[in-house]
Amino acid sequence: GIMRKLNLLFVIILAFVLLTGFQPTTTAEKKITEINENSTEASTRFASCQNNIKTNPAYQSVFSHMSYRKEPTLTQLADTAQPTDKEAEIIIAIHNDNAKCRAKLIEDLMRIIPSVVPILVENFHANDIINAQLIQHKINWGSANQQILTSDDNGKKKFGEEMDRLLRELQISHNVELSQRKADAELSQREAAEAEQAVEAERSRKQAAL
Repeated sequence: GIMRKLNLLFVIILAFVLLTGFQPTTTAEKKITEINENSTEASTRFASCQNNIKTNPAYQSVFSHMSYRKEPTLTQLADTAQPTDKEAEIIIAIHNDNAKCRAKLIEDLMRIIPSVVPILVENFHANDIINAQLIQHKINWGSANQQILTSDDNGKKKFGEEMDRLLRELQISHNVELSQRKADAELSQREAAEAEQAVEAERSRKQAAL
């Protein structure tokens, strides 16, 4: 789902950091390093929370109908059954557990990459509506799986666009700062050369006056 896109962002950021090959010096490089360090921790924490749900024995009857943290199988997409009352209770229990994982992830991302939070919240909300319709028997398992798959695809697209924008923004900031440093260094060199020339001219004037 969309969270695999988040993990991809962490990989891209880490690759960017490694490619620099030196300690971060520009504001953008420092930001990328900070994002990488904090997002890796956030990703690990979220994955651990999600894995506790995925491996919960009490939830496996629902996961046989609906894949968790991976794309549904063809059998699941073709499933025309609807959840039993017991399975509906389990869906609600999964949602409650998952809400804790989501809340911590959102809290982390608000500190790290706040611009992606609205995309995640929108995706979470869309999938919650689908699960609510499933519980109310307005749709079947197969339809729910397909709609969640579509919802996640839309979320991944928006997430990818935001990733691209973020990395472009950081790259531009990096280039601008390096250009400004170069211009400042050149100005300092010119000023030093002019000062040296002025000193030399004054020395020559005094010698000529002797």
